[in-house]
Amino acid sequence: MVPWKERLLACKAIISFQGFVFYTLKGFFIMAIVDKRGKKYGRLTPIRIVGKDKRNYMIWECNCDCGNIVYISSGSLRKNGTKSCGCLNDEVRKSGDNRRTHGDWGTRLYRIWKAMHTRCYNPHSKDYKNYKKISICDEWINDFPAFKIWALENGYDDSLSIDRIDPYGDYCPDNCRWSDSITQANNKTNTRKVVICGVEYTLSEACKKYGIGKWLFYQRIKKGMSVEEAFITPKKGGK
Repeated sequence: MVPWKERLLACKAIISFQGFVFYTLKGFFIMAIVDKRGKKYGRLTPIRIVGKDKRNYMIWECNCDCGNIVYISSGSLRKNGTKSCGCLNDEVRKSGDNRRTHGDWGTRLYRIWKAMHTRCYNPHSKDYKNYKKISICDEWINDFPAFKIWALENGYDDSLSIDRIDPYGDYCPDNCRWSDSITQANNKTNTRKVVICGVEYTLSEACKKYGIGKWLFYQRIKKGMSVEEAFITPKKGGK
């Protein structure tokens, strides 16, 4: 059997469309992969796919701003925050600080930022099952200083916690705020109130009565439907 890397290299990327790159082998499409070519991940710029690691992440050949070429898995680029070929760590060590680059290691705000990553991307986290469909925006995922600036400019203090305005939306500036525990509790899907045809329900009650899932409800709201329309509009195909 031909090794995976050789099979992949035998393929040709023939089209890039809506953020995906499609590969073909002997005239047949065999895979669609998120296209990272030309995007910046810290100092790294992915060039092309060269293989796959043991966890089934694609391995990208990347140019580092310092001139080196390195091979990084898509998982490390996206989730673990690999930002350079190693030159950034070398610079930090030479500066006398081998643990942090922003001076906020161990602060409450830094722990909040790291906890977002754990909930959304770590399958071993107890909260992962509730957050696996939630993402962290590109602006924040690998850039704690950017998150810190947003937090301080938008009311952060040590008595508040980060709260997503739309509990089914992502962690991003437009969907996040700093709230106390009471506000957060009232924003949970099982306590949020909606009024349909003059009757008040909790969101969970309305979903059960009208047979509309919470995810579909929020998708309809994002498309501009009113709360009532989101519940009474039949599903396509009766599903």
